[in-house]
Amino acid sequence: MFLNYSREPIPEIHDQSGKPRTRDLATDQKIIVLIVAAVIALMASGLVALISGNLTAFFAISCAIFIAGIVGVSIFLDARSKLHAMQDAAAKLDARVRFHEEQQLNLVQSLKGFHTNFTSLVDAERAALHSRFDKEQAELEHKYNLLMHDAQLDREQAAHQLETASEYASAASEISKRLFTEVRKSIKSKLTPNNYTTQKDRFMKMVAFCEKKGYPIDEDTIRQFEVELKNDFEEVVRTQFAKEEQARIREKIREEQKAERELEKELKRIEAERRAIEKAIAAALERTHDEHSAEVEELRQKLADAEARSQRAISMAQQTRAGNVYVISNFGSFGEGVFKIGLTRRLEPLDRVKELGDASVPFPFDVHMMISCDDAPALETALHREFTTCRVNRVNMRKEFFRVSIEEIAQVVERCHGKVDYIAEPEALEYNESLRMTDEDFAFVSSQVDPETLAED
Repeated sequence: MFLNYSREPIPEIHDQSGKPRTRDLATDQKIIVLIVAAVIALMASGLVALISGNLTAFFAISCAIFIAGIVGVSIFLDARSKLHAMQDAAAKLDARVRFHEEQQLNLVQSLKGFHTNFTSLVDAERAALHSRFDKEQAELEHKYNLLMHDAQLDREQAAHQLETASEYASAASEISKRLFTEVRKSIKSKLTPNNYTTQKDRFMKMVAFCEKKGYPIDEDTIRQFEVELKNDFEEVVRTQFAKEEQARIREKIREEQKAERELEKELKRIEAERRAIEKAIAAALERTHDEHSAEVEELRQKLADAEARSQRAISMAQQTRAGNVYVISNFGSFGEGVFKIGLTRRLEPLDRVKELGDASVPFPFDVHMMISCDDAPALETALHREFTTCRVNRVNMRKEFFRVSIEEIAQVVERCHGKVDYIAEPEALEYNESLRMTDEDFAFVSSQVDPETLAED
């Protein structure tokens, strides 16, 4: 596409002294003339010398002329050599000048060609750029139009989705409100003294669900519900307490009736025993005729003991707050460190302990304390109040089981009632025997027991 221009090297000037020069005819003619003149001069000087007879002068003049000729010829030849060298140098300079002029001309022509080519290239590139720019601009305009069209579609779709979302949000809000209301009613209807924490957790889960579905419940509503839940729980507890109080009163009446029946039974037994002893005394007196015999004295002592028991039973029946406070444990059923603290007004308090160890627990209770006092309910209440934070069941206050040590119970009993003896370690006979029994021993023992007899029992 670009024009070529000469890149020939510049010719160099070399030393021409060793090369043969071309002969110059004019110079040779001058040398011949000088030689002829010198010969003529020598001949003339020799003729003069012969004529004058002075040969010495002739030879001297001849030698001088010869030397002068040689010197002149040498000078002439040297000058001619320098002249030739200068002529050769001038010729070389002329050649270099012509070479540079040709190179300059070639450079000018190349520059013009380069300028022409560069201009053409720039024009072609400019045209290509304009064409590409126009094409890209057209593509951009097309893409812009497509984007604007898509944006319009997106706006319309977004508006439609927003409208749909608003409808969904409104529906979700309505559903959440209804859910909130229904859950509140359900919680209030199902609230019992035993499930306050469960119902509160249920409400908080419902709040989290509503927030997740886009219906956040404000803190004031949550606090208001918590206050209402507490009030409802207090009402439920009061109602339950009233029911339990009625049940306790009925239980107390049943216990009193049972105690009265036991008292009547005990009085009848004592009365029968007293009559039998009186008959035995009468028979002994009739047989021995000695009121102070050992047999009569022994029978009289038994009669006195029976009358004392009768008076004690009557006295306990007349004292409505007298009774026995018991501290029992069931290591096999509830583990170590769990005690039941209760009271009974029965004449035989161990009967109550046996009733507690019926089929509802796998092992019988062990008695650690049995405290007989004139005001058993006060002592029981004091113990319950002292260890209320140690309750195993913190919901139902009628469950009289406490996780505490027997030493701590003894300290409170000593402070409220007085010093009392107690058994520190539970016997847990059946539990320990069950642990020691192997499968083989159990198979043998169970084979000796009739299941029908157990069912009847």
